[in-house]
Amino acid sequence: MLAVLVVVVVAGLIQVALTLHVRNTLLSAASEGARYAAAYDRTPAQGVTRTQDLIATSLGGYPATVTATEEGSGESSLVVVDVVAPAPMLGWWASGGVHVSAHALVEDFRG
Repeated sequence: MLAVLVVVVVAGLIQVALTLHVRNTLLSAASEGARYAAAYDRTPAQGVTRTQDLIATSLGGYPATVTATEEGSGESSLVVVDVVAPAPMLGWWASGGVHVSAHALVEDFRG
C-alpha cells in the first residue's frame, strides 16, 4: 500500500516538473520572438517564425500555436506574442493546456 502511494506522489512530481519545464521553455521562446519582432524593420510575422523555430529546436517539434500582434501606435507600440500548447500528459489526471504571452516595445528609428 505504501509503495502505491510513493509511486503516485513521484509520478505527480514528475508531471509538475515536466509541465513547468514546457511552460518556461514556451515563455522563453515567446519572449525572444517578441523581442525579435520588435526590433527595427521587423514584422510580427517574423516574430512568429522565430518563436516557432525556437520551440522546434528546444522541445523537438512540440505542437504549439503561435500568434503575434502589434498593439498601440507611436512610442507606446507593443508586439505581443501568444503561444498556446497542450499540457504534457504523463497521467490521466492531467488536462488543459499551456498559454503564455510575451510582449516587447517596438523600436523606432529617428535619424
